[in-house]
Amino acid sequence: STSVYCSEHLIMQEQMWPSRRRPAGGMYGEHSCSQGYGAQHSFTERSYSVGGAATHGARNGQPTCSGSLCGALVGLALLAAGSLLLWTNEGVAVRTQQSLDAAQQALALPAGHPNALVHLAGRPRTAGSLRDEEFGVVSNGLRLARTVEVYQWAEEKHEKTRRVPDGRGGSVNEQTTTYDYKMKWESAPIDSGHFRHPEGHGNPMWDAALASASKRTGLQFGARSWVQDASLDGYVFSEAFTRQLGHNEPLQLARVPVAAGASSPGGAAEAFGGKLYSPGCATPRVGCARISWTHLPAREVSLLGHTSDGAINEWASPLGDGYRLALLEQGQQSATSMLAHARQSASVWTWVKRGGGALLLWLGWALVLGPAQYLASWIPLLGTLIGYALSLVAAMLGTSH
Repeated sequence: STSVYCSEHLIMQEQMWPSRRRPAGGMYGEHSCSQGYGAQHSFTERSYSVGGAATHGARNGQPTCSGSLCGALVGLALLAAGSLLLWTNEGVAVRTQQSLDAAQQALALPAGHPNALVHLAGRPRTAGSLRDEEFGVVSNGLRLARTVEVYQWAEEKHEKTRRVPDGRGGSVNEQTTTYDYKMKWESAPIDSGHFRHPEGHGNPMWDAALASASKRTGLQFGARSWVQDASLDGYVFSEAFTRQLGHNEPLQLARVPVAAGASSPGGAAEAFGGKLYSPGCATPRVGCARISWTHLPAREVSLLGHTSDGAINEWASPLGDGYRLALLEQGQQSATSMLAHARQSASVWTWVKRGGGALLLWLGWALVLGPAQYLASWIPLLGTLIGYALSLVAAMLGTSH
């Protein structure tokens, strides 16, 4: 069924502003209307206003004196920030390339040298397997994680603004906001109390949903993780390398071998698709819980770092702590190609920051020239042309640094 909360055409607030006394160009106030579709799981709200936030502090859409002066102050701050970013970025770019040059030279040093850069490649080794004792799930990877999810309502918000005729020869702002409510599995609690339309979309308390699943199955519905050390050629990975190993991926299980030592689930928990569901959740409903597992398999990797005391750590650059080197790439990669990739990455990041600095400078000059644009706006016919010229000047000044 469709529920219409109000008509979709613009309703002027005649009680507040009768047409003979309505201020020209002023706000007519806002009018909102909502529409629900289906079983009240999608709602559309429309609000109408004249002018709106985009024209606040403006004279018929043109800048004001006070606004342009305040903008000029903000522009000065942006100019300072942009200049600082460009200045520091160039220094960092030069030192990064110098550090990579030093790394290239350190590759030629013998492995026992205190400043040697060592290249290792192969499949990491582990001390054994990781095991979730509660459910009997085993992985030979570097990490194992048990993830719990609860079937919940989730809100999706979409906004769109456009100008529409007001029926009097002018136009108004129409803002359309759509709220969609869908049920999905989520690994974090969603507070339905913050929904725009919470009616009929309530979520249970997260802890209560997991406690209920645990009580009914005799199994612990809770998230846990296990990690073990990885080593290559006898050198244990330091944290600088383990955090580059990548993200976990789903652990493919033909079945969930619930440990025999667990409290008798009596077949209450339902296992399919490599996941374990709370009772009666083959067709999920709000409040259902499920468990799945992810792991990080041991795959071939290539490393560049410094070996000492049975571990591979960051290589200490002669340029200081900010330029330590710990490179890890998937697959078999030569040391030369890894350093080349590092140079390319540094170059891309340098140009990204250059672009950000130029954008800050352009915005800064545009705001600093705001008072001049305000004065030009009073000149008939030429005001718009002068405004475009000042914008071009701001762009040229922003890119000239």
